[in-house]
Amino acid sequence: IADDIKIAHSIFALPFAVLAAFMAAQVGGMPFSSLVVPLGLVVVAMVFARTAAMLSNRILDHRIDAENPRTSGRAIPSGRLPVRTAVSALVISSLAFLLICGLFGVLRDNWWPLVLGVPVLAWICAYGYFKRFTWMCHLWLGASLALSPIASAIAVDPTSLATPPIWLLAGMVLC
Repeated sequence: IADDIKIAHSIFALPFAVLAAFMAAQVGGMPFSSLVVPLGLVVVAMVFARTAAMLSNRILDHRIDAENPRTSGRAIPSGRLPVRTAVSALVISSLAFLLICGLFGVLRDNWWPLVLGVPVLAWICAYGYFKRFTWMCHLWLGASLALSPIASAIAVDPTSLATPPIWLLAGMVLC
């Protein structure tokens, strides 16, 4: 599973979420020493969300991938990973992401991450459908990545979205 979910892609998006967490903390006047737990939750949430998104993409494309010489060696099309196991991993990753979102409510009395968790998962897992019929799927993918700094800021301090820097960072990621 780890080979096919492209851990490097998660690492690419992670700095933007971490930067947004620091930016949100600064807006809210939170001392950086108080950011340790929320930052850890943001990192873990990012890993689970990206895992769910990549698994969704691999599951949706496994038949197409099997016919393409470049992708036929991936775990699902090659038969090394049964579709049922990949779906189970997708469900587990999604539930773990939502659990982390819920922890923001329990630990920080911020329920926004849990409220927005399902729509975020739906958005980031839908990319596999969009690439089937439009070149604009790249904008969808960029928007999915741009959600990471916005989601991170919401998790740390939702009021930080009232300031332009978080939105500018998200816009840069989108582009």
